[in-house]
Amino acid sequence: MIYVYKVGKGAKKPVIVELISYRKKCQILKGANKLKGTSIFLSPDLSPEERAQHKMLVNHMNEARNRGKQAKIQGRTLIIEGQTITIQQLEKQKTADEPKNFSENLIHPGNKEKKGPVTRSTLM
Repeated sequence: MIYVYKVGKGAKKPVIVELISYRKKCQILKGANKLKGTSIFLSPDLSPEERAQHKMLVNHMNEARNRGKQAKIQGRTLIIEGQTITIQQLEKQKTADEPKNFSENLIHPGNKEKKGPVTRSTLM
């Protein structure tokens, strides 16, 4: 059994197709590449967490491509120049890159060695 319905408002409403058979879903998604060059595209419905992870992969892929590297997403992994990077590795890298305290990274204008928050009096 198949359920098909439109969601949203406007002229270009997405169509949701619910299938009972997982095999049929896979068949349809594999055939999606035949729609290239048309205004129709197919993608699986993702949970909010999966959407956030996919967005992270797309952002890193675009950064790599802007640097002139070959990059593509395959499933839940990012492949840059043949090197496979998982979502867990990207999340680990993200937490390692974040500063523990933002004010520790600021430098006073008068003293290049001294770190701390920049106040209005130090800017004048």
